[in-house]
Formats: sequence, structure tokens, C-alpha cells
Amino acid sequence: MAVVTVKKDAKVLNIDESEQDFFLAKGFDVVELDKSGKKYNVTHRATENKLVDVSKLLEAEAKADQLKSDKKELQAVNKALEKQNEELTKQLEEAQKALETKADDKAEDKTAK
Repeated sequence: MAVVTVKKDAKVLNIDESEQDFFLAKGFDVVELDKSGKKYNVTHRATENKLVDVSKLLEAEAKADQLKSDKKELQAVNKALEKQNEELTKQLEEAQKALETKADDKAEDKTAK
């Protein structure tokens, strides 16, 4: 049977894989040591029986609100850039047609001489 490492606060336990669901329900995260062997990386986060610091929650909500605001702003900028791109593409096509027409006119002038 496989051994799984779980962590909650400063408590780290090596448990049997069959006990994983029990410890997840108790608020333990499943973790693995990083390559240096000094830090635990969460591989499966427990969602039940977790206490969250209110200040961290408020900070996360403020960041989420800021990200939503940034998203709206970026979408507006993107829309403006798409419109500008359309206009520039149209201008480029018109310039290419004008060059082709000018080249055709020069070719006709040479053949007429």
C-alpha cells in the first residue's frame, strides 16, 4: 500500500493511502516534498474543516474585484484595437489596390509608346 503525506498547519503525517479521504475531511492537505526536501507542495487541497483568516479572505475578494475590473478594461482596449486593426487592414488593401492600378497604368503607358 502506498504512503501519502498530509499536512495541516505545522502537523505533518505519513498515512496509508486508504486513509487519505478521512484526513482530507479533517482539513489536512495532501503534500509532497519539493526537490530540495525543505518545502511541502500541496498536491490535493482539503476544502472541508478549514479556517480562513478574515483579513486574507477580504484581501482575496479585493484582488478578485480588481481582476474583474482589469478584465473589463482590457476587453475594452482589445475591442478598440480590433476596430483599429480592421481600419488599418482596410487602408492597406486600398493602398495595395492603388499601387496595382498605378502599376497597370504605367504598364499601359509603356505599351502605348
